[in-house]
Amino acid sequence: MLETVFFLTEAQVIGFIVQLPVLGSALIFSVLYLWCQVNRETIVTFWFGIQVKAMYFPWVLFFFFFILGDDWVTMLLGIVVGHLYYFITDTWPQYYGGRQFISTPQFLHNWFPSNRRIAGFGVPPASRRPVGGEGEQRRGGHTWGQGQRLGD
Repeated sequence: MLETVFFLTEAQVIGFIVQLPVLGSALIFSVLYLWCQVNRETIVTFWFGIQVKAMYFPWVLFFFFFILGDDWVTMLLGIVVGHLYYFITDTWPQYYGGRQFISTPQFLHNWFPSNRRIAGFGVPPASRRPVGGEGEQRRGGHTWGQGQRLGD
């Protein structure tokens, strides 16, 4: 949520400077850029099965829309704002030892806790882990026995 506020504020300020009234695609491209930087090694499939790493995907979309004649300045603005946010929140503190300029307010952490527990993912509870007899591993997690073949 804080990212959206930052993206909107930065896009509006830069949009005012370059006189762009509508910045919806800039917001979309800034969020897309941030996701692609966080998931750099993920393979993303573009039209016609073209696969690229996620870190290049905003630029692939930018050049695709540039070729189609779309508003490339707004999309470039979104990439710049997304890069600025990623640099300020991740790159600057982690690699250059700078301080964290932007942090999520505590009331947002209270409203939307980040430690969600989703069932079905991760390591199963100890009560549901399969236990093999005499040190053997059970395959499939069931003990149905060998059964009887039909026709015998």
